Amino acid sequence: MSPNPATLSARGLRAEIFRHPLPCSSDPELFFDLADVDRPKKNAVRKRQEQAAALCADCPARAFCLELAIRERPEYGMYAGYTPEEIAAIADGLNAAPAEGRAA
Repeated sequence: MSPNPATLSARGLRAEIFRHPLPCSSDPELFFDLADVDRPKKNAVRKRQEQAAALCADCPARAFCLELAIRERPEYGMYAGYTPEEIAAIADGLNAAPAEGRAA
């Protein structure tokens, strides 16, 4: 049984993430090469984000990845299938709600 991501330190989250086979390790550019794109390429970026999110959907480390992203608020890339803007919205929603029983 995996530990609850909300109870782990950032170091513990990273250890859990890298304990699993990660879809993002096979094509990191798909997940992390999304920041510096031109406006005409927005559709291409959105397609890559959708592809990355689809790979994340079945990732065994997704809950740990999302918890780490919520804490660290990345500026670019895809984490647990979410963009930085989506992660910020999730984090803001969690900060507005009680922390008890939080599950990723």
